[in-house]
Amino acid sequence: AEGLCDRLGIFVDGQLRCIGSPKELTARFGGCFVLTITCDPGFELAVSQFAEGLAEGVRTSYALSCTQKFEIGSNQITLAKIFNEVVRNKEALRIRDWGIANTTLEEAFIKI
Repeated sequence: AEGLCDRLGIFVDGQLRCIGSPKELTARFGGCFVLTITCDPGFELAVSQFAEGLAEGVRTSYALSCTQKFEIGSNQITLAKIFNEVVRNKEALRIRDWGIANTTLEEAFIKI
C-alpha cells in the first residue's frame, strides 16, 4: 500500500476509522520501536527484565524459545539509548542477535 498510494482510508465494520498518508497512520497508530532479542537458552527471563527496565510501558509482543519481541513507546526512550543499553549488556545477557525497527504499516493496521 505504501508504494501504490499517498493516502489511505481504513474501514472497520463498514465505517471509516481513519484516513491519512501511510507514514502518518504508522506514526499515529504505531508510535513505538520494536526490539527483537535472541539470547542463549536460560537467559530469557534476564532479557525480559532488561527490556522492561528500559522504559515505562514496555510490552512483550512475542516470546518463543530464546527469541523475544518487545514494543517500546517511541516517546519513552531514544533510539540511541536503546542501542547503548543493548550493546553495553550484550555479553552479560548472552544476546546472540538483536534488532530494532519502527512499527510497520501492517502492525498499525492490526491495532486499528
